[in-house]
Amino acid sequence: MVASVTPRTHPKSAVKKTGIGRGHGASAFFFKHLLENRRSGYLFLNQFTLICTVVAILASLLAKEHISLMLIFGMLCYLQVLTGAMGRWVKELTLPYIYMIPQNPFKKLVFASLESVVDSFVSGLIIFIPCGLILGAPAAEIIAVIAARVGLAALLSAGNILIERILGNMQSKVLVVMLYYLILVVLLIPGAIAGVAVGLVAGNLAAGLFVDCAVNVVIALIILALCRNLLHTMEMNIQ
Repeated sequence: MVASVTPRTHPKSAVKKTGIGRGHGASAFFFKHLLENRRSGYLFLNQFTLICTVVAILASLLAKEHISLMLIFGMLCYLQVLTGAMGRWVKELTLPYIYMIPQNPFKKLVFASLESVVDSFVSGLIIFIPCGLILGAPAAEIIAVIAARVGLAALLSAGNILIERILGNMQSKVLVVMLYYLILVVLLIPGAIAGVAVGLVAGNLAAGLFVDCAVNVVIALIILALCRNLLHTMEMNIQ
């Protein structure tokens, strides 16, 4: 007599999506950074950006009579400068992958630093639109501060690449920090001067902010073009 054997069934286990899923070549770094933001934050924004968003909106609601949109913009720009060295692209320079992709170095630097620009644009939308409406700011001013925030993000990303190129081998941490902020301030001066000049001549704050954005983006692209050979010196960046 042969005993019948009932096959054992196993419960199906859910398989989560793995891998980046998007991007090819240099663009894979951009989508990788977006994925990392989504896993650590929400809506492709990192946790620090989300905290800034909540604080800015609460400040607009609770201190409506005492603050302005430009004050919020200035404080966020200050925080951008202070946290500029925390971008995800910095970590990429300590790993071998960005050096191994056989693509144009300029293109790789652009995509590696693009996440901070997108983060600034999206966070600018969700911060300045609600804050501007709460504070009664003109529509042109709201759009202008969003553009200026994006321009600043582009310049800071490029500035960090320039600083890595110049100070990458320096051992003194104190000196590196001092020179880091000195270089950033120097890079910010042309856009600030142009923006203030246009704003005063035109008598329009929004016009000055748009000019500041344009100057910062142009400087950022020039820096990326000049520093593209940074990706040819892997030994300088991997500790």
